[in-house]
Amino acid sequence: MVAVTKANIYSGIWQNIFSVIHSSVTDPRGRTKWIYSSFPEIKNESKEDYPILIIEKVSTPGYTRLSDVVKESLHSITIGVYTTNSEQLDTLFDSVFSSMESAQSTFDDCGLHDMNVTSTTDDLFERSGMKVHYREITYRFAFGIS
Repeated sequence: MVAVTKANIYSGIWQNIFSVIHSSVTDPRGRTKWIYSSFPEIKNESKEDYPILIIEKVSTPGYTRLSDVVKESLHSITIGVYTTNSEQLDTLFDSVFSSMESAQSTFDDCGLHDMNVTSTTDDLFERSGMKVHYREITYRFAFGIS
């Protein structure tokens, strides 16, 4: 895990969440690259390009000043699962959720506290002539800065 500091707060948080998911959620197709920070550009897109996991960039809705030198920053991150198979969507989403829940003490050790689910969304859309099922989960958490 990466030590999160003021200097790397966004990249460090993202890398730690990526590490947890990458180490515990397996790509059913056995690919090494299937987790992204935004939807990838895919030429001649086909069902073989799915599933895709997207860990969006960290956002910061606000800060709370705890003292003159310590602030607690509030952050959120959304993780999306995209697949062409609805049963696979459920299985992968369960794996993402389970890995995030199991890593709570790991996140605490990195300074990411009170990680809670704030929302989930799911839908279906058409892309390159295929039906793509997706589900997103958004987490909110705090990080103490001194």
